[in-house]
Amino acid sequence: MLRKLQFAALIAIVTMICSENSFAQTGYAKTQNINASANIFATITLASAANVDFSNINVGQIPTIDPTVAASSWTNVGASATLGGFTVAGSNGANVTVSWTTQDLSDGASHSVTYSPLVSYGATQVGSTSVASGTTHIPLGATAMPLYIGGHLYQQGTSNPVPAAQTAGTYTGTVTFTVDYVL
Repeated sequence: MLRKLQFAALIAIVTMICSENSFAQTGYAKTQNINASANIFATITLASAANVDFSNINVGQIPTIDPTVAASSWTNVGASATLGGFTVAGSNGANVTVSWTTQDLSDGASHSVTYSPLVSYGATQVGSTSVASGTTHIPLGATAMPLYIGGHLYQQGTSNPVPAAQTAGTYTGTVTFTVDYVL
């Protein structure tokens, strides 16, 4: 009797295996192909053109280098003030953003003023388009896009004019700009 049960169990297993194979071979399984693609951007390249220089300034004012207007319209800056800037190149037709933060400029001792950059872009400086840090989409073309950098100087940590008690001297600092593609 045990042999009959073993034989019946073996027949049941073989029947199940055959049934599964026959279902798999009946054409119920289907396939579908899809295409995959990616647009790989060119590496962003930056080339420095010039540093910002407010030149000689007086206390009690807010020196301003506006990168969208001619130097004759800049306010409270020295005669030899210069606009800073760099160029951005990458994939033609892509958009990038540029980000930065305010920076304290120091006289090398314990005295500082706050530098708040103003940035614009365009083929020409006068009439260029203002940029908000991290939000403005800047279109790249076949040639490098110029970015123009000016800014304001304030009393350290405020948006108040450089105070009358500000220690005289040369104040310097480094501002980091980050350029990235808009995905």
